[in-house]
Amino acid sequence: MKKLILCVIGIIFIGCSSTKYKQIENLKHSAKDSKCSIVTSNKNFFPLKEVLKKLDTEISSNFLAIFSWVNHLPRAGTNDFQCLIYDYYKELIYYTYNKEQDIYDIKISITDTSKFYTEKLILKNYLSLDTANSSKLYKLKFQSAEIGTDYNLLDLKKHKILCFKNIVLDQNEK
Repeated sequence: MKKLILCVIGIIFIGCSSTKYKQIENLKHSAKDSKCSIVTSNKNFFPLKEVLKKLDTEISSNFLAIFSWVNHLPRAGTNDFQCLIYDYYKELIYYTYNKEQDIYDIKISITDTSKFYTEKLILKNYLSLDTANSSKLYKLKFQSAEIGTDYNLLDLKKHKILCFKNIVLDQNEK
């Protein structure tokens, strides 16, 4: 009986995840040995999972996501996030976010928004860099505008994960 219950729970859990979210989880699992700490969930809130479930038919399996938790200093542990998703195949950018007032009301837009300034800059530089040198160049280029905001780049096409901590940008976007 226990095995039957575990099988049913497993089927329900697997059925609730999109294939794309499973790919992200596999990529995160393969990078466990790296120094990069990737946190895309908080308590029982999995925003990236919900976003990918909503975009499942909209995006190809070759995409990258730049995920960050919104920082409300001095308060820590909020549940609002921003995630830029770039579809390599369609060359489209999806801007996904929620608000502190209603964390489960996840917004998805293809309209450019000024809230994603840092994510767009990371994307622009990441796509223009040679893959072999990208992590080396990022270590030299980026430091932080919001103390404590981490940005996680998860690239399913190149099977790569990069983490950016404490990014500071000057007036010339450098």
